This record gives sequence, structure tokens and C-alpha cells, in this order.
Amino acid sequence: MSKLFNNFLKVHERLLKSLLTSKIEYKIKTVLFGLLGIGLSLPFIEQAVPINISNLVFVLGPVLIYVILFPKIVSHIRTIRPDFFSFVLGFTLSIYFIAAINSDLSPLSSVWIAFVYGFIYMMLSIFLDILLDNERQIILIIKYFSLSITIVAVLGAILGLCKLLLYRKGVTLDFVENTRVGHYPNGTSLLSDYNFYGLTLLSGGLFLIKYCFKTVWPKFAFAISFLCMVVICAGVYSGSRRFIVLAPILITLAAIYHFYNCRKTITRIHLISIFTGVVAALILICFLLRITGGLHDGHLSVQIATLGDGGHGLLSRWERWEYAWDLIGNSNIWQINDFRYRETYGCRFVDCIHDDYPHNPILSAALYGGLAGFVSVLVFYVYIFYLLLQLTKIASEHLEILLILLTVVLYTAISGDTLFSMPVLLVSLIIGKMAVVETNRQSLSKSKCRIMS
Repeated sequence: MSKLFNNFLKVHERLLKSLLTSKIEYKIKTVLFGLLGIGLSLPFIEQAVPINISNLVFVLGPVLIYVILFPKIVSHIRTIRPDFFSFVLGFTLSIYFIAAINSDLSPLSSVWIAFVYGFIYMMLSIFLDILLDNERQIILIIKYFSLSITIVAVLGAILGLCKLLLYRKGVTLDFVENTRVGHYPNGTSLLSDYNFYGLTLLSGGLFLIKYCFKTVWPKFAFAISFLCMVVICAGVYSGSRRFIVLAPILITLAAIYHFYNCRKTITRIHLISIFTGVVAALILICFLLRITGGLHDGHLSVQIATLGDGGHGLLSRWERWEYAWDLIGNSNIWQINDFRYRETYGCRFVDCIHDDYPHNPILSAALYGGLAGFVSVLVFYVYIFYLLLQLTKIASEHLEILLILLTVVLYTAISGDTLFSMPVLLVSLIIGKMAVVETNRQSLSKSKCRIMS
């Protein structure tokens, strides 16, 4: 069988060389890696605009096409050595799988869908180690990942502000997500989950800050700073308290960092362009809001007023966490359990029709996986903090990746059910890992060049 496959590879390689020049092959690989970068950004995109696209298709598609066109890569599979991230993810996923089996759920339930996402992203993380043979491919994936998030954040912000202005005039938009009859998303959010809408806008805002200082054309600096303020204002008017707390800190930190790094090369005209763009955006948004009902927004005022209120703020999460510890204390922690706690939470905190959960992946893991699940996810978070430390060492190249991963970790720690129910976390980890690998490879290449010289 191995001999037959090797003969196939030789025939395929000869055919490929007769059909594709090195230039065409390079362009094909560029397109495929660009599509992979876009595919990895889709979990962020789906949080900002109401689209229904299977991001797994966009992730698996480029990989499968690559394998079909360049099957020689398959011969390297036996050399794969899963790293610590993939190993812990696989162990956590196996406990999740056993708990799902114990639960007797429909194959189309959210629990099984989350398992499929987790499995695909785990295999992708392993496969990328052999698929990416140079740092330029990694840079390409990160480039299209960041551009996709930025474009959609700007689009989502503009649509969100238009939706808010029209809603104040009594006009609703059909494409905006309606999760329940009579429920229209508050503020600028186009989806019911305004917190994760704000997360995508914040991620796009961080990339815009980078582009604003990196561009060499003052006109572009004006346009980018203008759009950045539009994104920030839309995020604030979404009513997301997490955005309101984190955005001023992270955006300011990123702006100061990039200004400090560019202080020797940035011109006065560039700085004036940035400042003018910010002021112009604020004037325009204030004018639009005032002519459509004033700057005051009821939903936003309630969200700000209840930052620390037990019924609406962080203390409401605390009630769920306390209840989780009660359930853990009454369960057998030495065995892998099931996902029936979701029904229990639904009756306790919602309406016995919809499921609910502790809104903390570690506590959820303890409920469905016992001690093994608790420890596996705890180790997973230890790896996350290790990766964050690695990213701090390369912040000069990938500050935005560091800040976005940190933000995603904070968001998901008090939202969602399990690690696998939030693909945005897994995607951020894969991108963060790739950024570290790319920087390490570049450093190694520079070291070899110095030794040879």
C-alpha cells in the first residue's frame, strides 16, 4: 500500500510540474492560505453581522484543496508530533465526548456541534505544523485574518449605527437577528448577543489602530482614524459593559504603544490627519444621534448604571457560579458525568424551556467531566497564560494578537458553556500559536544568517 502511494505521488508530481509553473504554484498557495486566514476569522465575523456561513467549510476547504493539489504533504503525516496545546485539547475533547455519549443527546444538538468544532480545530492545529513550511505562509494567514476582522468590524459598526438611528425613527431592519418574537436587539448590535458583537468591534478597532500608525499616507491615516472612532462609538452604543470597560484601556494602550514605536518616523502631518479623523468622526456621530433623538440612549444608560448591580452585572454570574459549586458538591467527581446540568440551570435561572449553564468553562467541565474534566480545562487555561506570556515577548510584531487573545479569554471566562461552544477562543489560540512560531522561525533564520556571515 505504501509503495502504491509513493508511485502515485511520483506520477502526480510529474503531472503537476507539467501543468504548473513555480509562479502559478506560488499563486495557488497564496490564495489557499489567504482563504484559510479568512476562514479562521469567521467566528469573529459571525458575531458582528447576521450571516449563516459554515466556517468549517472555509477552514477545511483550503486545506483539502492543498492536499489534493500537493499530496506529497500527506507523506509527512507520520512525522507529526502533537504539541502541548493539541495534546491537552485532545484530552479535554475526549472527556467531553464521553460526557456527550452519556447524555443521550440528538446528533444535531449544540453539544455535539460544539464537539465537531473542537475536533476540527484540534486537527487543524496539528496539521498546520506540517502544512506551513515557512514564516511567509504564516504571515499571509495572519494578514488575511486581521484584514477580514477589520473590514467586517467597520461594516458591522456602520450598519449598527444605521440600525440604531432608524430604530429611533420606528424603522426596523429585516436582516437584523431576531431570536424571539417581539425581541429586537438593543443599541447598535445586529445580533442578540451584543457582548460578542462588541468583541469583534474591539478586535477590529485594535487592528485599525495599528494600520493608522503604520500607513505612510496621511490621507489613509485620516480615513482609518475616522473609521476607528466609528467602530468605537458603535461598540459603546451596543451597550456591552465589557466593551465599555475594556475598549478605552486596550485602545489607548495600543495607540500609545504604536506612537512610541513610530515616534522617530511619524510626521506632524500624519498626526494631524489622525487627530482630524477622530474629531470628524465624533462630530458626525454626535450630529446624527442628536437629530434622531439626542445622545441619550436608554439601553446604554441602563447598562452603565448596572455595571455592578447584582441583577444585571457580574454578580448575576456569581449566582450561577455558586450554584455550580453546589451541584459539584452533590455529584460524583470521580466519574465523567453528562450535560443534564444544562436543563437544571435552565429551570433555575431561565424558564425550563431553554437551557442555561454556569457561564464559566472550568465549572462546566467539572459538571460534565468530574475531576478529570476540571483538571483538563484548568491545565488548558495554564497553557493559555503561557501563550500570553510568549506573545508579550513578541508584542512589537503582534501586539494586536496578544490583546485580542487576552480579551477573548476574559470574555469567554464569564460567557458561554464549554471551551468548544466558543470557536472564537480556539481560533484565537491557533492564531496566537502561529504568531509565536512565525517570530521564532524568523529569529532562527536571522541567527543562521549571522553565523554564516
